[in-house]
Amino acid sequence: MLKITQEQLEIMGETKLPAFFKTVVEYINKEFPDFQPEQQVDLTTWVTQNYLKAKSYQINTIKGHIKYINYCCLFGDDFDKKYPFANTILTSDKTPNSKMAELKDGFIEELNREES
Repeated sequence: MLKITQEQLEIMGETKLPAFFKTVVEYINKEFPDFQPEQQVDLTTWVTQNYLKAKSYQINTIKGHIKYINYCCLFGDDFDKKYPFANTILTSDKTPNSKMAELKDGFIEELNREES
């Protein structure tokens, strides 16, 4: 019987990362055509950095990563530090899906507060 360890599964998944990063860069160029990273790095490097940051918050799905990138594009790649509610949500023990849903609600509240 063939046994595959979790580490081997992660390594196999890593071989697909360059294609995923390329897809994310294409998505950003389409959805946020005027977006430029705050640091002077190319977009693929920026996507890679934020992918790793999202993983540090246990965001491990493609959908979760895309949502995280959206927040970075809209609110800055330091949104997790700039907005205290975001840091509290991201560092919680909640599921990644719950974190993303709570971030959405938090940013809606934040935007409503700014409009008032």
